[in-house]
Amino acid sequence: MLVETKDYYAVLGVDKSATSDEIKKAYRKLAKKYHPDVAGNTKANVDKFKEISEAYEVLGSEENRRKYDKLMDDIKNGRNPYAAGGAHGGGQWQTYTSGDAGFGDWDDILSQFFGMGADSYSSGFARSRGVKHRMSLDVENIITVSLQDAYAGGKKTIRLDDGKTVDFTLPAGVLPGDRLKLPGLGRVGSDGRKGNRILQVEIASDDKLDLNGLDVTMKLDIAPWTAALGGNVDVKPFDSRITVKVPEGSRGGQRLKIPHQGYRDRQGRRGDLYLQLTIQNPAYMTGEMRELYRKLAAAAR
Repeated sequence: MLVETKDYYAVLGVDKSATSDEIKKAYRKLAKKYHPDVAGNTKANVDKFKEISEAYEVLGSEENRRKYDKLMDDIKNGRNPYAAGGAHGGGQWQTYTSGDAGFGDWDDILSQFFGMGADSYSSGFARSRGVKHRMSLDVENIITVSLQDAYAGGKKTIRLDDGKTVDFTLPAGVLPGDRLKLPGLGRVGSDGRKGNRILQVEIASDDKLDLNGLDVTMKLDIAPWTAALGGNVDVKPFDSRITVKVPEGSRGGQRLKIPHQGYRDRQGRRGDLYLQLTIQNPAYMTGEMRELYRKLAAAAR
């Protein structure tokens, strides 16, 4: 029989050699583009968003990705009891010739291959199998939080479609693209079963702080005399104040690295802090200050 397999790499538009960060970045870009709240609640957008979410559910986990890669390789090369032969299709869907194993579709192969039932959405790789059963009841929303709130976590409130508000706890150390599940707050099925509310985290841009992975770049204004002579400056990017030594002869645009003072994620890993120096002239100068600048200019000639 012919079996169709899904190329999740093609769904996300990444190479099979893509890094975890590249996969996450591709997912975030597509999810933001096709999210029904943004692109419109049409069937095409809903189906596309489900497909993107399913692909990331598999490729976004290193363990699931290894299982998926092995399964695809086995199918292509006839190393499993369910398939043999080569590909006959292209694009995101690939069609393979399989033995008479009695599997109706790709979902059945995933279920049989991993020994999980059709409703095993909450465990392991088989979560992708359960998409057709539960994704229709799940509701996905994008929540945008400040970098400070993402770092610290805390109580947050969202407004549901019916106007009701729900409080939830934002975990400290969430990252862009992280997904939080609020059980039972999705749609209600005809059998009374309730889906989940899935919150996809986005972090708002910040005038002073920029997040790159776990590393943080912070803009730091310093006075001209501090740049010239050096000195200590206090900064507070997140929860604690840090005293930083600015080297003598520092230049505008120069970056100072402060190890292990960047962003801390939910696993406790912490990046580095980079201070990008900007030389800020005083908005107002006294007569004495002007005179000192004149003397400095004369001495520099």
